[in-house]
Amino acid sequence: MSDEGPAGGTALVRCEQVSHGPLDRSRLVRIEDRLALFVPERYLASTVPLPLYLLELVPGSVKSDYEKTATGVVAHEADRIRRRTLRYPGGVRCEVEVHGDQVRGLPTTFDYDYFLALCRIADEGGVDTDGHFVEPSYRAVLRAAGRADDAIGGEQTESVKRAFARFAGLIIHTRLDIDYGGRGAEVRSGARGPLVPDGVPAMREREGKHWVLEYDVEAERRRGVSYNVIERLRINPLW
Repeated sequence: MSDEGPAGGTALVRCEQVSHGPLDRSRLVRIEDRLALFVPERYLASTVPLPLYLLELVPGSVKSDYEKTATGVVAHEADRIRRRTLRYPGGVRCEVEVHGDQVRGLPTTFDYDYFLALCRIADEGGVDTDGHFVEPSYRAVLRAAGRADDAIGGEQTESVKRAFARFAGLIIHTRLDIDYGGRGAEVRSGARGPLVPDGVPAMREREGKHWVLEYDVEAERRRGVSYNVIERLRINPLW
């Protein structure tokens, strides 16, 4: 699938080439602009982490569960992998590929509710500098998701477990291609100056890989009753 970006997409090239000196406020990119996917954070007019926008490019499935093969693997590739390509004027292309767990599949639309609850907890200071949640619990997550205490039960807790397991298996791959051919022709013709002292390369590629969540759960069984405790919960600090 392909989307056309806004006019002025070549601004991306300029943002990538500028130095680390004082910011020129006129060059800042608003977070709702699609170019915000590629611009370094220091050039954004908002502090919203960029990987969140990468997830928004690949919507969660509306399914509540996935069909499995006889070996327990998610049967359909579309339930394990999503791809999307964005194209912008000026020769900029970004390929986003999201890989889910082979057994659990991609996060569903319903799972995102609990992930956003984690983001709320993090915004309120519930994580350390490395992204580890302080004293994580399913009840705290459900509260952050807007669930009333009297409505929290075993079924909702199981939903949180499934959501975290899917996000823990999620990897986002990005590939950014910038074609400088048109810009190079302008430089050679004298219509535009080079962006860096050495001139303009013909092509630049940048690949990235982002993990989302680390999740370990400890289960105990006492007197016929099972107990589950979140042993470790960590969100990628980039988020």
